[in-house]
Amino acid sequence: PKDRVITSNPPAGTKVSSGSKITLIISDGPGETTVPASLVGKTLEGARQLLLEAGLVISRTNPVDSEQPPGTVLAVRPTGGSSITAGSGVTLDIASGNVAVPDVLGLSEIDARTILIQAAFLPRIVYASDPNSEDNIVLAQAPEPGVSMIVGASVTVTINRIVIPEPIATP
Repeated sequence: PKDRVITSNPPAGTKVSSGSKITLIISDGPGETTVPASLVGKTLEGARQLLLEAGLVISRTNPVDSEQPPGTVLAVRPTGGSSITAGSGVTLDIASGNVAVPDVLGLSEIDARTILIQAAFLPRIVYASDPNSEDNIVLAQAPEPGVSMIVGASVTVTINRIVIPEPIATP
């Protein structure tokens, strides 16, 4: 700790004559260390170990929606390579395993399927008929756009299928 005696000459416990010269070395604090630059992409436990080796601790973790595996470090504050006081804490953004559901309302069925699959969701398609809307367009989705869900969850989309009645033959 800062302003504490860390060593003396002669060493503590040594008998000296009255009026002898004693040299004290006073700590100026814990010194500086560097935030490891390789934390992003590591697991939380891997990051914790690297920080410990650098003389740092995790002061906070923030879960963040991401397509990365849960527990993956996405960002570090202060950033890797920064010089900070040894013993300080860093903040890690960690992949929660959740991602936001994309907005597919008004898109075609194929576009909606593609966007949902690319966002790591399983599209569940149901059909309804609304003569006031275009054919083959997403009328509704559940859950709503922007809701945070676990990767691989199902998203139900309702596709408009306009049914044109067959003409009835008259004899």
